[in-house]
Amino acid sequence: MNSYHQYLGKVEAGHFKILLPVSEAGTYFRLTSMDMQVAQPPELQELHLDEFEGRLVMVSGRAGVEWIWSAEVLEVAGLILTAVVDRVLGETVKPEVMA
Repeated sequence: MNSYHQYLGKVEAGHFKILLPVSEAGTYFRLTSMDMQVAQPPELQELHLDEFEGRLVMVSGRAGVEWIWSAEVLEVAGLILTAVVDRVLGETVKPEVMA
């Protein structure tokens, strides 16, 4: 049985790249608000992350193979915090994110 977890990640090219927990770091997921047991494609309730591109996002849900199911966006970090985390992790801060 999968339990709900919280994930910290960054939106890159519309996908959610996990930073924490470390055991999942670097893995890309798509998010759906649909429950795992529903017999429908997860794309029907996909959470589109375009508006959060380049930002840190805290998500709650259940990770599967490609999807985080029953996903809920808990918080979106501002530009300053995102830039600080990028610097700490050695990632390049994209100029369009800072615009």
